[in-house]
Amino acid sequence: MDISIASARPQDEDFLWVMIYYAAHMEEDGAASLFAAQDHCYLQKYVAGWGAPGDVGVIGYDGSKPIGAVWSRLLIGDNKTYGYIDDYTPELAAAVLPEYIGEGVGTKLLQAHVIVKEITNRVGKYSYLMAIYFADVT
Repeated sequence: MDISIASARPQDEDFLWVMIYYAAHMEEDGAASLFAAQDHCYLQKYVAGWGAPGDVGVIGYDGSKPIGAVWSRLLIGDNKTYGYIDDYTPELAAAVLPEYIGEGVGTKLLQAHVIVKEITNRVGKYSYLMAIYFADVT
């Protein structure tokens, strides 16, 4: 499947709430709303205020429709979660809309996230290298 990939921006926070709903399998717990994660104190840490320093993420698109995301955030201090390793290792979240599971979208997004994270670590979040990378993967 051909998808385009873009960096996750602060204005993508609503879509990340939908993605954390799927990543946490909230529908299996009976959550009725795609935005139920906003009321979950543990899951809020992964999305609330998206775009803070250190946040890195990518979103996959089928045309103009967002269909999946992979993002990471450093969760330390009071924001530590069950996945805490140390104060230097960000936590990763990933999800794809159910109708796109098995199409290779998640794999492409994970690969893109690794590259974007490396570019971000080396030269900064909004560099010309990022623009070049996204021009090549779309």
